[in-house]
Amino acid sequence: MQPNVGPAVTSSAEGLCYLSAGHVESPGGTLADLELCNRDNESVGTVDGVLIDAPGRRVRYFVVKFRPAADTFLLPVEDILHVDSHTHVARVETASADLRVTQFDPRTARPYSPDDAITAIFGPQAA
Repeated sequence: MQPNVGPAVTSSAEGLCYLSAGHVESPGGTLADLELCNRDNESVGTVDGVLIDAPGRRVRYFVVKFRPAADTFLLPVEDILHVDSHTHVARVETASADLRVTQFDPRTARPYSPDDAITAIFGPQAA
C-alpha cells in the first residue's frame, strides 16, 4: 500500500532538524519502531524520526518509512490522530490513499544538536 506522494522535499524541511525515533521519548518509551496505521487499522509503516522546529519548540513532521518499499516520507504531525502508548501504534486521521506526505531522505537534514536543545529551552517563547 503506497501513499500518494507529493513532490520532492523542498522548503518544507528548511530550518528544521532531524532527530531519530530512538532518541524521542514518549510515555510508552521511544518512538523507535512506532507502527503507523490508517483509520482502517491497516499498517502503513513505522516512524523513523521527527523533524523539529527548535526555535518554535515544536515537532513539525514525523519521518515515516512506508511499506512495502520502505521509502521515507514526511507526514505532518497534525495528521496523527492518536498514539496508543500501550500498543505502540499511531493512527493517522486520513485513509492511506489520502495521506499528505512528501518524499524525504533523512540524511539530507541537519541533525538535532545540543545548540538546538538550548534554543528550544531558552529561546523566545513560540507564538
